[in-house]
Amino acid sequence: MTQVINRTSFFERVQKCGLRDSLPDIQVAYWLAKEGHRVQAPRDSGERYFEHPREVAWLLLDYGYNSRKAVVLGLTHDVVEDTYALREVIVRLLGQETFDELCLLSKQIPIFDPANGRLLDYNVKTKPEYYGAIARGPLEVKVTKGVDRICNMRSMGEGWPIDRQKAKAEETREFILPFMWDTDERIAEELGRLVTNILAQ
Repeated sequence: MTQVINRTSFFERVQKCGLRDSLPDIQVAYWLAKEGHRVQAPRDSGERYFEHPREVAWLLLDYGYNSRKAVVLGLTHDVVEDTYALREVIVRLLGQETFDELCLLSKQIPIFDPANGRLLDYNVKTKPEYYGAIARGPLEVKVTKGVDRICNMRSMGEGWPIDRQKAKAEETREFILPFMWDTDERIAEELGRLVTNILAQ
């Protein structure tokens, strides 16, 4: 990420994008993502994990997705998959619809013990299941996945072996680009450029 984004600059931009009325929900999503990912290992680049979801939300604004739903999904897109946030917590804070959309964006859904809330296991989706559900999902779910992959592919050179980078590029070409071309050509073009550059190495 070339631009330094902090809490102040992020919320100043959110307000400039006409989302003043959505600030309470976006602040809750920001807190949930920051706290949920706090114990997560740093990314391969060495930065704390929270920088990634904040960057995804920022990039969604760059692409013109100036809605409460887009920014909240950008911030929290990995919360179900990568944190210990209970379903009930997410639903109470952000609503059932947001939780359902976050489940679409999650490759694995945690299973918690109903008696004590302890994490028991995960329901893991196959790639066709996962990407197929996203492709059939709402606009904001699809563009969040596309922008998430842009952010991931831009940072892959920082610690990823080339064979892993190429595998991710092939996955992008097979599963994400087909629905992204029908969703947002600007995002698809950037993904296509990244895929081509990685596979040419």
